Amino acid sequence: MDTEYHLIVTPEVTNTGSDRSQLANIASQAKAVLGVDHLDAVANRGYFNSTEILAYEQAGITVTLPKPMTSGQSQMAASASTTSCRRRMSTAVPRASS
Repeated sequence: MDTEYHLIVTPEVTNTGSDRSQLANIASQAKAVLGVDHLDAVANRGYFNSTEILAYEQAGITVTLPKPMTSGQSQMAASASTTSCRRRMSTAVPRASS
């Protein structure tokens, strides 16, 4: 979704039961539709997939999302993780196109 006008940039329908492996694909499509060299994507923890992190980097996509809560993680730790992500996001400097 475009953050300025709140328009859907590229739709994707899937019958996969989880969003975990969907973000790199849809973010790459959005980057192509927008015609930009670099894309900043923000997603909820349902999209977290540590094996896709390299795909984001190689595609020129910076992703901000919290780590998923695991059975051993307390709510307080999860909140701290999300706060840390927000802090990093708010201090991010836009990259110039090359």
